[in-house]
Amino acid sequence: PRPPVAKTPGPQPRLLLVEDDQLVRRSVARWLGAEGYEVLAVADGAEALAVLESATEIACVVSDISMPRLDGEQLAHALNKRRPELPLVLVSGNRSMSPDLLASPTRAFVPKPLTQLELRQAIARVTHAGLRATR
Repeated sequence: PRPPVAKTPGPQPRLLLVEDDQLVRRSVARWLGAEGYEVLAVADGAEALAVLESATEIACVVSDISMPRLDGEQLAHALNKRRPELPLVLVSGNRSMSPDLLASPTRAFVPKPLTQLELRQAIARVTHAGLRATR
């Protein structure tokens, strides 16, 4: 087991978690909280876009692909138009990603079942790429 993450003073990076399955959403939010992130969690892409209209300082979006209303691919397309610099990690156990959505270094795909390590590494990869893109 990994040692506990040391909490640093000041604001924690804020992630937007988009997952329609309540149990998975709670589990992943707990994982991300343990990694030192502040987590805003919503149930679908439409809710995510609404949050992104008003929420500031979102470091990364982590989204399931298969969801009702607005799915993860539709969310990715919307983010590519509205906020292409915003890092995005898409996850799915039953769909693969279209290659055009992964063309940016600020985009990643992690297949389910995912591990906390895989998710942490994907978030680090896309957020690091996002930091380089904004300099």
